[in-house]
Amino acid sequence: MRISIILSLLLVLLILISGCTEKIDSTKNEVVKESTKIIEERNDSVKEIEEKDPVIEEEQDKKIEFNEEFIELYNKSKEQYDFDHPYISCIFENACNGTFLISIEVSSEENISQINNTLSEYGEVTAIHCFTNVLKKCNIRFETSDIYLVDNFIKSPFIKEIYLSRIESDYKLNISDDELYFCENDQDCITVKPSCCGCSSGGTAISISQKYENEWNSYMRQVCMGTDCAAVMSQHITCFSQPTCVDNKCTLVPDKEYVCNSLLLVNCMESTPEEQWDDIQRGNGISCREVIEMCD
Repeated sequence: MRISIILSLLLVLLILISGCTEKIDSTKNEVVKESTKIIEERNDSVKEIEEKDPVIEEEQDKKIEFNEEFIELYNKSKEQYDFDHPYISCIFENACNGTFLISIEVSSEENISQINNTLSEYGEVTAIHCFTNVLKKCNIRFETSDIYLVDNFIKSPFIKEIYLSRIESDYKLNISDDELYFCENDQDCITVKPSCCGCSSGGTAISISQKYENEWNSYMRQVCMGTDCAAVMSQHITCFSQPTCVDNKCTLVPDKEYVCNSLLLVNCMESTPEEQWDDIQRGNGISCREVIEMCD
């Protein structure tokens, strides 16, 4: 009898314990479901606010537009160059040594040291000029032998402006001097500039065979792209000369009419002491005595 009572009590106790456990599990599941529901509703609310917030939309649009603007500027700066020209293509073919000079503008409030470290992974930072007063910007000169490395950082948030400013290579025209200057008569010769800045920019002139005029000018366009020259008329004697064939070689011979109506003569007569007349004047390529005697 006692044993039956004890067994009955144990059975009741087990039933009570089982019921409590189920209730606890049920309560726990209810809490989890409610928490998940609250989190999902909160995320939906935040997403809705972000989608409808005109300020956020405006800032995002500005960012996208700004990125497109300076990337477009960079691409246009590249389009100025003929990448198929041997002066540039030889760099990609490893047939010559070359450097791509990139100009980058960043805010002076950025961490310039960190930017320098980032850029140095892809090339060399050769100069940094910062203007912290009014402009609040820094101009960075960056050089690399592989222009495609620029793609690794062109979308970096610190960049405000970027463009290809110059390409330098050691490529030379495959024309010997004998061919370049060969002529049979004066009509075979033309006047060209030997460097980026010619007579209209304080430079000089040379004469070459007309046969190579297009090739020479095409080469010089690539060499001189991005070069700034002073807007000043040169007083060098070659700028007052005519292309002439002398001993089967194109050369420049001073034209008396040009010389005697130039500032070259005026400067010799009015600004140069007579004791210096026999000196070859810097930038003139001729002595004042030769100029004065030519015009007597």
